[in-house]
Amino acid sequence: MIQKLQYLNILLALIIVKLSFAQVEVHPVTNNKIYEDEHGSVEVLISYPVLVSQKAGIRKINDFIADNIAIHLETEQEEFIEQYKEAGEFPFDGMNFTMYDSTYVKTNEKHLMVIATDWYSYTGGAHGIFGSAFYNFDAKTGDLVQLEDIIKEEGKQLLPDLIEIAIREAYEVPSEQTLGGFGFFLGEDGQVPLPATFYVSTEGIGFFYQPYEITPYVFGTVDVVVPYRMLKGNLKKNPVLGKNK
Repeated sequence: MIQKLQYLNILLALIIVKLSFAQVEVHPVTNNKIYEDEHGSVEVLISYPVLVSQKAGIRKINDFIADNIAIHLETEQEEFIEQYKEAGEFPFDGMNFTMYDSTYVKTNEKHLMVIATDWYSYTGGAHGIFGSAFYNFDAKTGDLVQLEDIIKEEGKQLLPDLIEIAIREAYEVPSEQTLGGFGFFLGEDGQVPLPATFYVSTEGIGFFYQPYEITPYVFGTVDVVVPYRMLKGNLKKNPVLGKNK
């Protein structure tokens, strides 16, 4: 019995140590502003996380959020309201401008932290516009991770074909049909272009396309993951990849 208790205590201690690498106290900051006049209204809701940790890497990530995301959101909030005011009278009363911009911790692992931003805005017309962006960090150093930091150059050359395979599977595109014929926008070389934003996950590398980036608006966003097994031999030794490198 004593040996079992000792074993359980050791196991619990190991679990606590493991969790201590990943656990970061997150304090969300939310600011909602509403302006109304005789023509309509505008509402701007922004939110972003404040990370609380003694680890230097996490503090560096928190500084990035404060200096590059929070300030941008607060400025954007004021500018969006001013845009509404400067629009003057609308073709009809009751026109409402809306903007929601939320930044949050998507992934929090021992060596990896992914910060995501989702946004939506409407300023009239048939529909609003929305999208997402991702920031991948080495949780220990706080360094921002770029695609070239985790994938070898020869691997990057394979990405258009690998992303096409993922898209075909996700959208059930028949093998005899081209992606262009299915409604996707391809590059001049006939290949799938790389998106402006990506994220690291436990399953693979996620590639995220905004509306209009690779498809018409009706498709919405395109979010596909290229599994690590398809990138075997083309990944760099980077701690953010964990055991998948």
